[in-house]
Amino acid sequence: MVAASPVFIIGHPRSGTSMLYRALQKHPSFAPKEIDLHETQIFSRLATGFRFGPDRPRQLLGYMLGDHAQYAAFLEETRHLRLACVPLSPLSLALRGDLPVWLWRRCGMHLIVRSYLAHAWDARGCARMVEKSPRNVPHIEKLRVVSPNCRMLFIHRHPVDVLASYRARARRDPAASWADVSVSRFVRVYRQGVLGAYERATCEPDLRIVSYEQFTHDPVEEFRSICDFLGEPSDTRAVTEPPARSEPRPDRLLEGAVLVNRRRWEEDVDPGTARRLERDLADVMDRAGYQPYT
Repeated sequence: MVAASPVFIIGHPRSGTSMLYRALQKHPSFAPKEIDLHETQIFSRLATGFRFGPDRPRQLLGYMLGDHAQYAAFLEETRHLRLACVPLSPLSLALRGDLPVWLWRRCGMHLIVRSYLAHAWDARGCARMVEKSPRNVPHIEKLRVVSPNCRMLFIHRHPVDVLASYRARARRDPAASWADVSVSRFVRVYRQGVLGAYERATCEPDLRIVSYEQFTHDPVEEFRSICDFLGEPSDTRAVTEPPARSEPRPDRLLEGAVLVNRRRWEEDVDPGTARRLERDLADVMDRAGYQPYT
């Protein structure tokens, strides 16, 4: 993992991260044995690493495409390291995995992540690995410790559209409690993620900002630019190919070309909430080049 150059998608949730994730997996250099949308969220999961078992956490095994042999090898390889992190578990849980880099590294947590990603790479069977965990902006320095030659992509979207996406998901999926986010919390998380990404991108060559709007309106040109940033030949079939079969999968994100989302934000967000959002995030929207809707 030190010598490799994996790609980490760290964009804001509900902003097209899955769409970008799927598109990259359709590129020959990143193609796994099976296209999937699993997120590892490994930094927050390390807090309870001593509890990892043959089938848990499910997301970690899922990203390995259910390869129990590789997952068992990872568990055995890191057993002592994971047990050694037990004293830090209360602090790590309280901080949602956002431990200071020096402490995180001193305890060997970077070695646990390296081991996991190395075994996942073998399990997925791709030439180059891509992983998506939104809200990983606070963990950028840790990603660099794990894999110094990595590349990162942060994708953002107009905040009103993002909130509308949260609302739509909460409405159609009662089990998705995470989608029922308050406006104040949304403003805080959106601000932290977008401004944090822009601040780092201005001085760090391994992080590229992607606009959801630009990607969906001109996917061919934007994907070419992304491939160039990643040092890969462009393969625009990843964003233009129609579904491989007549019956689409239940999750439409796994099929078809990249298209503009025709859903209107007014279906899920009232004008008063949209105005509040645009007022509270005016500086962030200006930085990202967004005009208000209201």
